[in-house]
Amino acid sequence: MLIAYQYVPALHDLWLYEDHVVSWTFPAPSSATLKRPYAWNPGSALYPYRKSIQAMPATYRIMTTFSGAYQYGVNLESNPVNKPVFYNSYCPWKGFFFSPTLGAHCEHWQVSSQYRDLSKTFGNQYAEGSFFEASTLIRHISHDNVIYDIDINSMIWPYRVTSPAFGSTFAFGSPYQADIAIVEYPAGISVPPLTLADTRTVPYGTKCFMVDSNFKVVELLYNGCYLPPAAPVGSYSVRTASVEQVQQFLHDSGSMAFVELSPPTSAEAGDGVLGLIGVSVEGANNLVSGPTPIALIPPENHATEPAVLYQQSLGNVFPAAIPISRQSTQSLATETVALQISNLLTQIG
Repeated sequence: MLIAYQYVPALHDLWLYEDHVVSWTFPAPSSATLKRPYAWNPGSALYPYRKSIQAMPATYRIMTTFSGAYQYGVNLESNPVNKPVFYNSYCPWKGFFFSPTLGAHCEHWQVSSQYRDLSKTFGNQYAEGSFFEASTLIRHISHDNVIYDIDINSMIWPYRVTSPAFGSTFAFGSPYQADIAIVEYPAGISVPPLTLADTRTVPYGTKCFMVDSNFKVVELLYNGCYLPPAAPVGSYSVRTASVEQVQQFLHDSGSMAFVELSPPTSAEAGDGVLGLIGVSVEGANNLVSGPTPIALIPPENHATEPAVLYQQSLGNVFPAAIPISRQSTQSLATETVALQISNLLTQIG
């Protein structure tokens, strides 16, 4: 993602990286040095929330997709430090786990299956010995930097809809947002899952962040969630806007955004809570400007939602979205306060 403000790795990178060589044999033997995440970046804007986002995917930085721009804002492509601004990473894996066994994955990123198929995994859907296979890193990093890698052969390939017995409806729960598929890891991840946000409860101006293809952290302004006229229940949209000018380009697809549900006590504590917005980037302006259709199962409909019932039938947990935790020091209105307001209005009249 192109960013107009000065890119500073110590501030904008979610992870710390190390060089790592991957090798492949198809169509011919070769190798490349990629950037592999190994720890949280303590200067990142998301570091104070890391305990709530330990299921954030930690993928390679490949940086082979050029934006075509040689200057954007104050950044120059000629400066090697700025490569993560001008080059995107096409990483096969972009799964965001919102339960121990279920994750959200961009549907068009890997062309998902229609139905759940246990025979398809991230280990057998690419050519054997290919670069795609070698560059699929499914990794989680705990809040205290313990690394958990998952065998790509044990991760079920993304699927779009529930079984016909549950109506063949969208597996992530909304007819209005078809670009999120479900990935499944039957063994269960080793870190706490992400929290789904009830975006209807999030006030204007709440802190909102996107992570792009290179897992640069981009701060957004949350502008609200609404139900479009005549839209079916669950067909909500959100509006966000970039705090600073940003521009998405090829292979930012699958990027996702978060809103602050409760603030951290300190950066070191890492106890702030971020909620996952139910949409991945599909088009050029998704989540950077609005409106963007999202998948949201209202908590009041959760118990009867086919997508939820389907996962329960498989022994999986599909959790309900969580509202924001508003904090206020204001006292509730009293009769005295009401009379004061009435008197003031009378004076104004």
